[in-house]
Amino acid sequence: MLVFFALAFVATLVLSRAALWLMRRWDGGMLRLWAAHLVSFALCYAWFAFGAFDGQVYLLGGVAYLLPQGAWLAVDFYGGKGEREEIGS
Repeated sequence: MLVFFALAFVATLVLSRAALWLMRRWDGGMLRLWAAHLVSFALCYAWFAFGAFDGQVYLLGGVAYLLPQGAWLAVDFYGGKGEREEIGS
């Protein structure tokens, strides 16, 4: 179980950073931050819920990514990632 949460933290970190990087030109402030983390959570949720090896769908299983995604959202929120970033400085 501990390994799963460690992997969930890594997966949500990588996907949220990729989403933030893809949205880097959008000056959306906090909306950009929330959108990037929502996209990251949606991808992790779909990967877990629909990507089972036994062919079954586990709709409630993807909720396990909620805590790791929320942690990275809090880190970005309190770290100022939603504020306008100066390009070139």
